[in-house]
Parts: sequence; C-alpha cells; structure tokens
Amino acid sequence: MAVVALSHLDKRAERSIVHPTAPWLIFIYMLLTVAMGISALVKGAIYPGIAGIVGPTLCWFAASGLKGSLMVGTSRQKLVGLGAAIAFVAIGIGIVYHSGYWVGLFGYEFTGVTWCVVGLVAGWITTTRQHAGPRLQDIPGQERIISKSDADMIFAFMRPDWEQYVRQ
Repeated sequence: MAVVALSHLDKRAERSIVHPTAPWLIFIYMLLTVAMGISALVKGAIYPGIAGIVGPTLCWFAASGLKGSLMVGTSRQKLVGLGAAIAFVAIGIGIVYHSGYWVGLFGYEFTGVTWCVVGLVAGWITTTRQHAGPRLQDIPGQERIISKSDADMIFAFMRPDWEQYVRQ
C-alpha cells in the first residue's frame, strides 16, 4: 500500500507545472545579489559587501530548504528543516543588519534586510516538489525502504554473526 501512495505522489508531482520564469527568478536574484555585493566590495566596504552576498544567499537557502523539507520530508526532517531555516535566516539577516548593508536598485534604496526578505520569498516561490524530492533513481543499487525483518536482523547480530552476514 505504501508503494501505491508513493506512486500517487510522483504522479501528482509530474502534473505540477513549474512556471517557466521560476529558474530565471532565482538566477536574476542571485546575479543581482552578487553584483551588488561586489559593487560594495569595490567601493571599499569589505564587511558590508561580504554580508551583502552571504546574508541574502543564506535567506534564499533557508526558504528553499524549509519548503523542500515540508513537501517531501519525514516528521524529523521537517523539524530539522525548520530549525535550519530559523538558524540560516537569523544568521543571514543578522550579518546584513549588523553590517549596515543597503541596496540601491533602479533608483530605489532598500535596506539589506529587505533584500534578504526578497530572497526568502524567491526561495519559497521557486521551490517545487520536483526540486525537493529524492532522486534515488540516480543512485545505483539504492533501496527506497529497508524492510523491518532486515533491520531486526542487522541490529540483533553480534560481531561474529555480523561478519558472516556481510560476507554473504
């Protein structure tokens, strides 16, 4: 029955159409982030320039990773994903805020924290189930699930039994 449920999820993921501009949104966001960070570095603002590259990137990672863990993760992975997202956002926004980094874009000025929030939104919007799903077919010989009998056998072995089992 579990296999039926997994195949149902795979079919639903295949039907979800990713908006064609989604990869470009991330590409443009990351390109602007790096360009603005390098611009700050060239002007002599070393700490704000580095913070302007690292902070928004961490925020994008946080949102993308959180959404991915919520879509395809187990309950433990969802909890770890939430914890990692909180840590990445706190570090990203913290270093940007501490550095005093700000962004000038097309005649508008934004705080660095606002640019980090844009990264959070971009990461959340562009992450799909196809990006987050496991790619076990890419790993040769990888099983999806270990059976309970195999797990019980593995953990019940003493060292001589384990060596005999491995040599089979």
